[in-house]
Amino acid sequence: MDQNEGGNLEQIRDILFGAQARELNQGLKRIEDRLAKDLSALKNENMSRVDSLELFVKHEVQSLHDRLQVEQQERKVGAGEDAKRLHELGKELRGLIGTLDKKLAKLDDKLAKSDRNLRQHILDEAKNLRNDIEARHESQTEALAHEAQVLRESKTDRDALADLLKEMALRLTGESELASLEKRPK
Repeated sequence: MDQNEGGNLEQIRDILFGAQARELNQGLKRIEDRLAKDLSALKNENMSRVDSLELFVKHEVQSLHDRLQVEQQERKVGAGEDAKRLHELGKELRGLIGTLDKKLAKLDDKLAKSDRNLRQHILDEAKNLRNDIEARHESQTEALAHEAQVLRESKTDRDALADLLKEMALRLTGESELASLEKRPK
């Protein structure tokens, strides 16, 4: 009975909803077909794009590879020229260093000679200055001795003047004593 009822129920459903379900199933099938077509077209289009992109990348990689090889070749050639230029520059630099060494040696010799001459000149000037100082010292010593002598002579004259003034003072004192004695009443 359950089977009978289940089958009846199916029949009732088919009668009520059958047409709509079939239409719905057909619509879904059409959508699935269209989706499958679109998906297939999209897949083909993507594959085509990937293929063209792959081709482009391969072409660019090959181009870069070729440029790299050319550049490496140029560098190899340039490296030989650079080495040659470096060798020439090194040779020129060694020559300049040799010239500079010679000039420095000459300059050292000139400085040593100039230093010797300057030292000798300073020594000569020191001797001349010492002689000049000694001569001036002697001259000043003689002048001082002469002035001392003049002062001694002047002092001697002062001593004589002092003695004379003492004597006059004594006389004046003596006369005043005499005058005061005379003025005293006797």
